[in-house]
Amino acid sequence: MGRFRDIKRKARRQLHRELADVVIYVPEPAGSPQTATVRLHLGFDALGEIRRSGFAEQQEYDPRAVFLLSQLTPRRGGFIVTADMGVWRVDNTLPPDDITMTAEIIHLSASQIRGLGWNPEAPWAGFPPPAGTPPVDPGHGGAVFPDSWEIKQW
Repeated sequence: MGRFRDIKRKARRQLHRELADVVIYVPEPAGSPQTATVRLHLGFDALGEIRRSGFAEQQEYDPRAVFLLSQLTPRRGGFIVTADMGVWRVDNTLPPDDITMTAEIIHLSASQIRGLGWNPEAPWAGFPPPAGTPPVDPGHGGAVFPDSWEIKQW
C-alpha cells in the first residue's frame, strides 16, 4: 500500500508543478507576503437538473484554490494575489488531503482591494513580483512571455 501512495504523491506533485500559478500569499492584511504556487479552479459546477430532463440545468460558481502543504498551510482570511486575475480571499479551508489542502475562495472587488491599501489596477496589486515571474503588461491584463519561453501545446 505504501508504494501506491508514493506513486500517487509523485503524480500529484507533477500535476501541481505543471498546472499551478505563481501567486503571492498574504496571511492577513498587514502580514508578510510569501510566494507560493496554487492551482486555481475558477469554473462552474453542474449541480443537477430541475425538470428531470436528463441535463444539468443549474450551475454554481464555486472558486477554489489548491495549495501544496509543503509550501504553506492556507488560513481563513488569507489573501491570494495574482499577476492578472485579481486578489482572492480564503473563505474556508477544507481538511488536508495528504499533500494538498483546498480552500474555497472569494474574488475581491477593486474597492475591497483599495480598502486593504493595495492597488487593484497594478499587476500583483502593487506587490513586488515574485522572482522569476514574467513581467505583466498592465494594458493587456496578461503576462508578457519572452520569446525564449516555451509555450506547451496540450
